[in-house]
Amino acid sequence: MLNKLKNAAAGAKAKVKETADKASQAIGENLAVVNVDELKAKAASAIEENAAAFAKYFSESKLVEKLQKTAKAAGATVLYPAMMLWKLFQSDSVPAGKKTLIVGALGYFILPIDLIPDALLGTGYADDAAALMACLKAVLENITTDVPLVAKKELHDLMGDFDDSTLDAIDKVLKVGNKIVN
Repeated sequence: MLNKLKNAAAGAKAKVKETADKASQAIGENLAVVNVDELKAKAASAIEENAAAFAKYFSESKLVEKLQKTAKAAGATVLYPAMMLWKLFQSDSVPAGKKTLIVGALGYFILPIDLIPDALLGTGYADDAAALMACLKAVLENITTDVPLVAKKELHDLMGDFDDSTLDAIDKVLKVGNKIVN
């Protein structure tokens, strides 16, 4: 059983590398090595500068469709911040200015063509994740303890069972950030 898992993991890793190599050739860049800090900065800048433009792509129905369509491809670590932002958008305690950023980030997430096109397997959602996390950072003081709990429950409703520990890193970042903010 263990050997089957190891072989499957090795095969998946090779397939992801092959896909990333093909993707990097297709757009003329090496996407296999993504500078995360640069990507976060670009995504945060894009959201701040273009929130209104991205907002026109946002609607609840489009968000639900995107979440359903990309659940397996994007994975829980990308969808979790999107779910939290959606919960924050629905909250009366979040100021309008912050909601504008949230709508911009969710609009960016909905767009199929952005800094890194979503269709690129293995790397296509890296910019979306960076944009969503940058927006979460901007609204950190508005994240109450119930937001992650509700987001996880709805994520399980959408994706079925998955290991919540995959979201631990995001939760830790939010806790540390919240301590700094407060």
